[in-house]
Amino acid sequence: MHLKSLNMLGFKSFAEAKIEFPEGVTAVVGPNGSGKSNVVDAILWVLGEQSTKTLRSEKMEDVIFNGTEVRKPLGMAEVSLVIGGLDQAAMKLDGNSGLPNELTEVQELMITRRLYRNGESEYLINKVHCRLKDIRSLLLDTRAGSKGHTVIAQGQIDQILNASPQDRRELIEETAGIVRYKKQKAEALRKLETTQQNLLRVRDIVAEVKKQLNSLERQARQARTYQSLQGEAREIEVTLLTREFRALRQMLQEVEGELLGLDQQESEKAAEQARLATNLEQARLESIATADSIGKIREQLAGVEQQQAHALTAAEVERNRGQLFGQQQVQESAELEELVRSQEQVVGTLQAIESSLVGLEEEVTIRTQALEELDREMTRLRDQRAAAVAEEERGRKDVLQLAVLVANTEQSISQLAKRIEDFTHRASRLTAERDELRGQRESSVARHDTLREEYGQADRLVATLQADQRAVKEEVAQAIGLVPSLDQVILRRSEELAGLESRLEALQSVVQEEMGYGRQGANQGPALKSCEGVRDAVAEWLTIPSGMERAVEAVLGERVRGWFVDEPSVGRRLIRFLQEETLGRGSFIPQQPRWEGNQTYEWWAAIASESGVVGRAVDLVQTDADRTVARDSLFDRVVIVRSLDQAIELWERHAWSAPNGPILVTLDGEVVDASGIVTGGHVEGTP
Repeated sequence: MHLKSLNMLGFKSFAEAKIEFPEGVTAVVGPNGSGKSNVVDAILWVLGEQSTKTLRSEKMEDVIFNGTEVRKPLGMAEVSLVIGGLDQAAMKLDGNSGLPNELTEVQELMITRRLYRNGESEYLINKVHCRLKDIRSLLLDTRAGSKGHTVIAQGQIDQILNASPQDRRELIEETAGIVRYKKQKAEALRKLETTQQNLLRVRDIVAEVKKQLNSLERQARQARTYQSLQGEAREIEVTLLTREFRALRQMLQEVEGELLGLDQQESEKAAEQARLATNLEQARLESIATADSIGKIREQLAGVEQQQAHALTAAEVERNRGQLFGQQQVQESAELEELVRSQEQVVGTLQAIESSLVGLEEEVTIRTQALEELDREMTRLRDQRAAAVAEEERGRKDVLQLAVLVANTEQSISQLAKRIEDFTHRASRLTAERDELRGQRESSVARHDTLREEYGQADRLVATLQADQRAVKEEVAQAIGLVPSLDQVILRRSEELAGLESRLEALQSVVQEEMGYGRQGANQGPALKSCEGVRDAVAEWLTIPSGMERAVEAVLGERVRGWFVDEPSVGRRLIRFLQEETLGRGSFIPQQPRWEGNQTYEWWAAIASESGVVGRAVDLVQTDADRTVARDSLFDRVVIVRSLDQAIELWERHAWSAPNGPILVTLDGEVVDASGIVTGGHVEGTP
């Protein structure tokens, strides 16, 4: 595999450029600023690089051509890289990529990447749209994809020579070409772990759904039982209320009938009382008339008796006169006779009157008897009236009792109506509760259906995940099956790297000797890593920006190859171990050193904007969150500047006290501390 051509359109400083790489080309030379580094950036970018730091940019849009005095800025950046000499047997396509299978049969690949100013990007293989994953997967076979190639920038040779065993292992694996299989294995293991996690999650979901199904079924049974009992209770209540209402209505009808009868009796008694009162009044009037008649008759009788007395008196006078006046006797005899006749008439009249009086007396007796009879009748009527009044009083009492009964009945009816209303409200409430329970039941049924559907989806998901798991297992099996075939390749690559590794070890020995580790330093790392209390090497957890390696090495000195330990007592034990085993020197840093944290000094605000100041080391060197305290303790007061001249100029222009002043370190590794001590130079044999 080799690069054939690179076509750049609007990439960084290239508005439009095409570079051919004939066979045998091993280097691109040119003066400073001609764009050599941009060519390397273009190759990295088209192969899928996503780190703006690696591309020496602040953001990805900075790679688009911004224009010059004679060219306008462009709206996109496009780089096309043509690769030839491909191994067709090793090239494979992802089944989900959508790329034609003919790509595995071509001898050349043209990879294209575009980026627009709005942030959109495109990837193409032989002018066919694809994904970045497809490019990486396809180029892993050629060992040209992301992390399948190695770009060594300026200043990184020393880093390679001083690399840790882990870094050397990565270099060897990349050179041997097994990165692709490690990637596939890691991807397969990740998919397998994801599938297992999904299976666990699905099992949890299924268990939860089963719990909810059991609860919902129990609630549904309770709801059905409640509805049945509620219906029975409602029927019983309606039956009881109907019976009670009918009984009360019958009682009301009976009371109303009794009231009508009493009213009729009262009317009859009143009519009879009126008739008796009329008869009594007539009897009284007749008694008065009879008394008047008797009085008249008695007056007539008294008159007759008076006339008789007058007549007797007159007769006596006449008799005396007859004696006195004898002479008149004759004359008066006629008168006497006349008087006798008159007396006889009067006597007849008196007799007639007496007979009439007898008749009247009889009539009076009869009338008296009648009056007595009337009195008795009146007494009887009075008794009847008193009885009627008593009866009326009893009737009134009965009426009052009936009224009370009616009032009680009306109150009972009102209470019954209220109970009926309460029962109606209760029935409405029960109906509402039934509707609510019916709604809950419907929602429960809907939830039950939803859960069943989710359960079905979960089953389908389980089936899909099981299928994915089988596919992943097959891929893992295929990858594992390919591993034995790599033994010959690894052996061949190992033979090719044997010379390079020997030279690398020799150079490392020289460097370690010069750094004070001695020739035993080659065995120091593995020996220390196996000791108890040792964590990581210092170089393994620091992320150093490109171009600052020498500055960091100058700051750390021997500690650049130091180790993190749990506590200082472990360092004491390890130093004794190095002395006993004659493995050279070592630095041991506690994971949590005694440090008050990252401080902001007054002098930093004065020099932060000075020319040549790159920044504080604690801000530039990155590490894990749990080891920031250790980083701050190692790089406290360290300021990175570009050159030694600028560092001296800063020291001369600013006055600060030596204990708390800055330590100025250049990119080439020279050091100017706060007191003015300058350290630098070049050790023979180092790059």
